[in-house]
Amino acid sequence: MQRAINNFPDLEGTVTRNISLMPSFYKTTAYVFLQIRNKGTDDYETQYRPKRRAILEIACGVARNKFSQYSKIVGIGIDAPKFSTRNSEDFVLLNCKEWPDKQRRFYEEQNKGLRFFETAGLKSEIKTISNFPAPSKSKARPKKTGRNELCPCGSGKKYKKCHGTYS
Repeated sequence: MQRAINNFPDLEGTVTRNISLMPSFYKTTAYVFLQIRNKGTDDYETQYRPKRRAILEIACGVARNKFSQYSKIVGIGIDAPKFSTRNSEDFVLLNCKEWPDKQRRFYEEQNKGLRFFETAGLKSEIKTISNFPAPSKSKARPKKTGRNELCPCGSGKKYKKCHGTYS
């Protein structure tokens, strides 16, 4: 998600948007991440937020139309953090296991002006990121201190004259 935020375009105009579709660990679930940069004069809570929620729902429906393998779409809509000093989030859960033609046509119609997932600049990328270290295959033994090497305790003496003496 951080990459989507960093790659948000700096275009002129009143409204700029960026949408990303990210698959989940669960094969039938995907996330739609929608960022909007609004330079308009709409009242934030009463006009802009309801518009953003509606656009997010359309984006989720269009994602289901385009990528039919997903039966659950989770939508996240935010103001583009790259350009906004305030932010709020909108969430949509589209449980679309059943997807009749009427619903498919509705989202196709709603998408005519928005053109989600239809632009020439659409890119597909598969990345796997893990925040956990990969387990090592072998248990490496710590290096053994040689008799004539300096003692690891920091005394400056050879190991055989310090901690390596036999009693």
